Amino acid sequence: MFQSVFIRLLSIGLLLSLISLNGVRAAEVKDISTDKVVADLKGALEIPEEGERIIALVKALGQMKEGDVSKVAEAVKPLIEADPFNRDLRTVFFTYWVPEDPKGAMEFAESLTPDNTKETFMARVIDVWVRHDETAAMKFIEGIHTSKLRGRLASTVAHQIKYSEPSKALDIGLDHMLPNATRDRLVQQIFDEWSKQDIPGAMKGLTRLKRDSERGYAVVMVGEAWRKEDPAAAFKWLMNLGWQPRIQSLRSDVFLDWCRADM
Repeated sequence: MFQSVFIRLLSIGLLLSLISLNGVRAAEVKDISTDKVVADLKGALEIPEEGERIIALVKALGQMKEGDVSKVAEAVKPLIEADPFNRDLRTVFFTYWVPEDPKGAMEFAESLTPDNTKETFMARVIDVWVRHDETAAMKFIEGIHTSKLRGRLASTVAHQIKYSEPSKALDIGLDHMLPNATRDRLVQQIFDEWSKQDIPGAMKGLTRLKRDSERGYAVVMVGEAWRKEDPAAAFKWLMNLGWQPRIQSLRSDVFLDWCRADM
């Protein structure tokens, strides 16, 4: 299991390095047809060994001239729709495409069928787009009329920025319609990260939570972070925060930490 994950990470690192190198070469390519790029790409996808497949994919796409990526994407669209979770294909395309032409990449994603494939790719585009232009990515999301899809893409943004802007990530999560379980997980992850950076700020953020379940998850994340710094203060704070089972359990654990610290 560990070896498999390690190989995967190594392959992705190799992929990104080769993309950087091939991006310089691609501008110099004048005589490679789109048909040849597509043929090489399809051949690369048939290679069973992961490292060799990654290298072949990058070499194939490295032959593209400026503006070719949309043509190549259309040519392999049936492959994408048949296997929307092909990580190699998605990583290569969006690493090349989204930073240069996020709207074009999104238009392609929106054209995919069925809906679950389309939404998977739209979320992937947003995930990359928000790293390069958060304002434009959010503007696109706010223009979506379907609340469910708008919420899914907004949560993708919140997950992406929770490390650098946890308060803003929480605003985005709370402002969009999400299934309760999805919203609870998002709030939990935001407060987990926020509490590691700024416990007082995270505590203020708790006042913005209205539902008991999401508040319970957030309280636990803040309490877990605080108990490492000051278990006595964390315990006294938790004593005033109700009797939800997960809060009760944490309160008991923090009390034990306090007792050990005083021994």
